[in-house]
Amino acid sequence: MGRTDEGLAIVRDWPENDGDARYPKAMVLAQAGQREKAMALLAAPELEGFSDSLNWFVLEPPAQAFTKLDPAKTRSIFVNNWLFAPNLDPVRADPRFVKFIDALGLTEANARAQAWRAAHPREKPAAK
Repeated sequence: MGRTDEGLAIVRDWPENDGDARYPKAMVLAQAGQREKAMALLAAPELEGFSDSLNWFVLEPPAQAFTKLDPAKTRSIFVNNWLFAPNLDPVRADPRFVKFIDALGLTEANARAQAWRAAHPREKPAAK
């Protein structure tokens, strides 16, 4: 929602050695422009396998991110991310994204999700 300062304030005190906290903290850092810190957090051995998630679209240019996706390694826990994550909006029409979603067997689910999102737009952040 564009509230980077709030996100940074929330994750600032999260322990960096907590595997459950590293991924969301890394995403906030990356979206705040702190890519190196985010990459360092994601390099942790306990996060092996998260490379199949949408984090690459936060950390890398789309051309690089698409080369790192592997439908065979994508975990089912990421389905909601692929269908609903707003940071994927810029690549949703990309033929590589469409092919990836099709390879996951989510073509119809994605169409329904995008129709739902269009009918239920996100709340815009209040102007400061």
